[in-house]
Amino acid sequence: MERWLVYLAVVVAVAAALYSASRLKLQPDYCAEARRLASDVLAVYQSGGRVVGEYNLRSVVVSASGISCSDCGVSLSVPTANSTALNGRVRLLLQRSEGKIILLRRE
Repeated sequence: MERWLVYLAVVVAVAAALYSASRLKLQPDYCAEARRLASDVLAVYQSGGRVVGEYNLRSVVVSASGISCSDCGVSLSVPTANSTALNGRVRLLLQRSEGKIILLRRE
């Protein structure tokens, strides 16, 4: 009888652990997104093309001298035409014009 109670307790504990694990939501990796944005900006700067991408960002600063995220240590020095701070989910058009990168929000 005691053995069955132990088995039952183990089954209940495992079920509770699985239930709580299934309710967890994955957190976005903001640093990976900042690195991907920097990579896309560099590709556009070098190729002169354009890229439309969707990024989930936190504390990314775009200034005339480049893109940086102090939380992640991401820094890319390329001339940009606009200055802004990017937070949350943003869809951007990246293009090179007159030697500078232009970041435009897309809806």
